[in-house]
Amino acid sequence: QLKAELPFPTKMVVVPMTRADVVKAVEYSRKNRNERGEKKKKEEEEEEGPVKMARRGYLQINSDFDLVNFVNDANSKDIVQVALPRNLMGGFCNITPLINLGTQLQTFNIYPSEDDFVPALDLVTRYCCKSRWVNIIQHHFSFDDVDLNGDGVLDRSEIKIMMERFLGYEPGEFV
Repeated sequence: QLKAELPFPTKMVVVPMTRADVVKAVEYSRKNRNERGEKKKKEEEEEEGPVKMARRGYLQINSDFDLVNFVNDANSKDIVQVALPRNLMGGFCNITPLINLGTQLQTFNIYPSEDDFVPALDLVTRYCCKSRWVNIIQHHFSFDDVDLNGDGVLDRSEIKIMMERFLGYEPGEFV
């Protein structure tokens, strides 16, 4: 199912953005765009009014993400790490705040290099796996429960024992 959702080899990069810039980019990507992602002409906007498109091929966020409360006066300058397709900073979809971000990152010599990316499919898989592991540890075990020899590091055998307790059966050798 995931391959059907992400059929293209999209190159994802992780870049620093302020919370305020994230909100600007998401809002910009959803307003005043036609079906092809082009900015509406002034005449079209006057006739039809501004258009707000939900969850199209522009910037997508979790459906339960609270964009309104993501940023406030106290945290608007906080830096967050954002995963996004590299080509958005190069002008794809004409999202001006992301084009400006790309220019700013180039100015400070921190623009991701050509080979500094993660395929979107891998990024989503990693995110989901990490989320699942955090859930297992937070809700089912403490670190001390799993670190059987008390060395502060989880080795393969300790993880296997934890998984056996969690799953109720011995996991296969691939774990």
